[in-house]
Amino acid sequence: VPSGTLYGVIAREDGAYTIPNMRVGGPYLIQVSFVGYDNASADQIYLKLGEKLRRDFSLQESNTQLGEVVLEMISVMA
Repeated sequence: VPSGTLYGVIAREDGAYTIPNMRVGGPYLIQVSFVGYDNASADQIYLKLGEKLRRDFSLQESNTQLGEVVLEMISVMA
């Protein structure tokens, strides 16, 4: 958080994720999001040298209604 460094990852099919080579120290903030679910987060996470930290999240379905999608068909005649 203080350094402004960002790490991004997409979870695998089984929901697991790995972020290799993160810097030692912290504090780190983990934010988890997926369309149709409420976001989850964990903060004040500190990493030690060689540590493999496991942090599980359980996302709850959201009642957020997505916005309207408008498709326009354009015909080009030559």
